[in-house]
Amino acid sequence: MRVKPRRWWWAALLSLAGLGTAYLYVGRPWRALALAATFVVWVGVLWHGLWGFAVSAPGVLLLVAAFILMLVVPAVDGIRLARLQRDYRLRWYNRWWVYLGAIGASVAGLTAMAHAGLPGAFAVRWYHVPSASNEPTLMAGDVMLADMRAYADAGPERGDMVVFHRADGVAYVKRVIGLPGDRIAIEEGVLILNGAPVPRERTAMRESAGPPGYVSHATLYRETLPNGVSYEVQDSRPLGQWDTMAARVVGDDAYFVLGDNRDNSIDSRMTAETYGMGDIPRARMDGKARWVLWSGDLGRIGVSLAR
Repeated sequence: MRVKPRRWWWAALLSLAGLGTAYLYVGRPWRALALAATFVVWVGVLWHGLWGFAVSAPGVLLLVAAFILMLVVPAVDGIRLARLQRDYRLRWYNRWWVYLGAIGASVAGLTAMAHAGLPGAFAVRWYHVPSASNEPTLMAGDVMLADMRAYADAGPERGDMVVFHRADGVAYVKRVIGLPGDRIAIEEGVLILNGAPVPRERTAMRESAGPPGYVSHATLYRETLPNGVSYEVQDSRPLGQWDTMAARVVGDDAYFVLGDNRDNSIDSRMTAETYGMGDIPRARMDGKARWVLWSGDLGRIGVSLAR
């Protein structure tokens, strides 16, 4: 076989282009296979969730650290090996089309992961929050982590922050207030659950962003549901158009959900015909919001969204 020295910069470029490709370049195919197997295990953990561990803070940190190591360690090792091999004898797999195939496989695998949009495709999934409909619990721009296996065996409970999709596939996150068969009403902003008012205590005032140059003031209240789950809600007006709702009974195998920002949320108060909402069937419940993965307010990172 022809002798051709390995170039460290080629090893660096190939390590960036495709997982394990640098190992093929420097003649370490078994290390490339071991790296591919490690990546498969990593994807398997994302898919299975390890009984909720993968969606916990330690689990996510381990997954992120493992992914970074899968990128960094082969790159450093490949560069090191390339610098040592001045009299490298080319193997059969040292061909451009083999490298291209390895790069293509890596890109295809990562692309499939990034676009795995089917609900429940992975046990761990993160969502960007585009609106203020759940202030003060979730702020616009937050990235939250969801457990997509949380409702595999049982439905949501009152107070859960749930991820669900409308009939058109658009994903939302809201808080479960009513279970199947519950009777829900709203009177001047106060929830009435099965005939009894849900306790609501005023806690603070806060500024709420509006159009450029405009800042409104919102009132925060702490609601406490019958099962003890307590959370803050935001009310921007003394009496908004959605602060009153006639009593209705939640449908079978469905849930009544509300945004915590009560005057700025599309939720179960709106009809299915007009807004695609109404009661949300359990079949459209995708997962349970767990905690804030990232926020512009760094102090909110790691805030729990689960009861």
